Amino acid sequence: MNFNDIPVKVPSFWYMSFVQFIRLGSYYTFIAWMPLVLKEEYGLSIVATSGAMSLLNFAGIVSNPVGGIVADRFGKKRVLMAGFFCLSLFILSFTFGLGTPILYGLVFLLGWFINFTRSPAFSIIPELFGTEAAGSISGINNTFASFGALVLPFVLGYVRDATNSYTVGWYSVAGLALAASVLMYFVADPDS
Repeated sequence: MNFNDIPVKVPSFWYMSFVQFIRLGSYYTFIAWMPLVLKEEYGLSIVATSGAMSLLNFAGIVSNPVGGIVADRFGKKRVLMAGFFCLSLFILSFTFGLGTPILYGLVFLLGWFINFTRSPAFSIIPELFGTEAAGSISGINNTFASFGALVLPFVLGYVRDATNSYTVGWYSVAGLALAASVLMYFVADPDS
């Protein structure tokens, strides 16, 4: 495979790159900032915050394979659209400062949906672009994902310092998750 084989003129290639940017960027934003938010904004103890973060990761352990199974049954594009839409809703709900039991449930759901989209996001690539280019394209998409992991936590920190609140930052991450859902609508449907 050489550079000329990479589908840079295909919109779905760029949409998937941006979706990966949002997916991993959101996940790293949760890892970087959620413990501080749980402690500073919601008053959880260090032990309770650690427990919540364990819930976030436990949800991911379970939802990662489930997302792949559901995507095989109902279609990768549909699962990605629905997963990012739900992620957006649960990020917004996280900002409402609901009681501790509900907060734990929301942390679990955030971990669920950010990882639920992982398997379909990678398995859709060979179906869209063919298996002979799947490794290179996945590598490029993953580079965008890593760039999101670099940029989004930094941006939320900057927004937090500028506004003295995490809320605007979480709204921004929710907006990006919604944008990922919308972008998935425009990705070619490999299952049709």
